[in-house]
Amino acid sequence: MDISGARVTDLGPGFDPKISPNGARIVYSSFKSGNYDIWVMDIDGRNPTQITSYPGHEIDPCWSPDGKWIAYSKSAPYTAEGFSDYRNADYWNMWITNVQTGENFQKTFSQIARDLGPSWEYISEEGIYKDYIYFHSDRDDFEATGFDIYRIDPDMGIAEYDLPDIGYMKVPEMQFDITSQRGEAQQTGAKPRIKVLNSTEIKGWAKEVADGLRERGYDIVEVGNTVEEKNLKNTKIYYRDGFRLEAGIIALKKMTGTQYIYLNNDISDADIIIALGGKRASQKVTDSAK
Repeated sequence: MDISGARVTDLGPGFDPKISPNGARIVYSSFKSGNYDIWVMDIDGRNPTQITSYPGHEIDPCWSPDGKWIAYSKSAPYTAEGFSDYRNADYWNMWITNVQTGENFQKTFSQIARDLGPSWEYISEEGIYKDYIYFHSDRDDFEATGFDIYRIDPDMGIAEYDLPDIGYMKVPEMQFDITSQRGEAQQTGAKPRIKVLNSTEIKGWAKEVADGLRERGYDIVEVGNTVEEKNLKNTKIYYRDGFRLEAGIIALKKMTGTQYIYLNNDISDADIIIALGGKRASQKVTDSAK
């Protein structure tokens, strides 16, 4: 619409529009394809083009200063997580896509935090201009700090998985569940009871992982094979309310390979269930989280 509020024109379904640096195109998020994806169109609404098509949601797009890239927040895969409402995603990460080539690059790698609202800007540092992606995140303990503002170098990103900073907590056995839907923190003083179950035909994998976790002080209550899930492509880690952070630590710092974590309050005889899947790598628990 005009700056005066006159001549309001509907350009099509979508939200959070951003004008390209040259003023010729609009990037936005739309639910046209059944989940939220990133789209671009001409400034007059013509030629809408879908940019992303992941099994999840992509929102909060913004242009790079040169107009060649788009940064956005990408959710956990909703087909795996079992949600369709983007507000219920367990975690979000920063991604960038080249508008011309379609190249995609992930820039943050948390599986328990929400990295949202990117803004890609040039700034001057000692007379030298450098571009950064700024965003807000609850990767530090939400109860203590809420969302904080972060920035990353778009050429580098964050090289390692990120966990909330809980170093100031004096009681190491406390776990904090950063609940994505309510923005609340839940605390439990009990050690999680863990099942390690193998979904593959790889012999001894569950025992190897369980032994490594026992060495680190975890309470393993069962080691065996899964009944309902077979030959998973990736390891799945299920947790009950109050044990999300511990599940994230196990997934991101205690094991190799790719794991996804899921809330499951139907678990009755354990607090965390590890369902091993994919190809076996060196699954020995390490001290890398120290």
